Amino acid sequence: MLFFYILNENLTDMLGKIFGSSFSGIVQTAIEPIVGNLLSKLGLGGFFKNFLTSFLVSKPQRLALALKDCKELTKLITEALSEALVMMLQEKTGTEGKGYSFMRNALGDAIKETAFMTSLENQLSGTVCGVFGDYNKKATEVYNKLK
Repeated sequence: MLFFYILNENLTDMLGKIFGSSFSGIVQTAIEPIVGNLLSKLGLGGFFKNFLTSFLVSKPQRLALALKDCKELTKLITEALSEALVMMLQEKTGTEGKGYSFMRNALGDAIKETAFMTSLENQLSGTVCGVFGDYNKKATEVYNKLK
């Protein structure tokens, strides 16, 4: 639990003010292995793992909030996966420019409003919540030893 307390948005902001912008890098360095491990346990690698790691680590406050509840973490991962899927389609087709960006954004918004997201979230939930529980248990053990 100690690690998750440190990631609390208010505490992160306060420490960022004390230590400056380098604190953000410290938080990202701490979060990246956790995210990478979680994605590996979900069986994701290559493009998806790289994209999701970048997506999740680039949003430390949102990730910190999601790390307090496995269902919120599942929603965030599902959102990142849908974004990765749309980006991969654009990359694979070699399309670029404002017109294609509009289409990519519209497709991304449409995907987020479908049963696809609900289904993906339901399928990921068990694994994410299981890994989340393991991390919480280990963090609690460390926290209790530090008392």
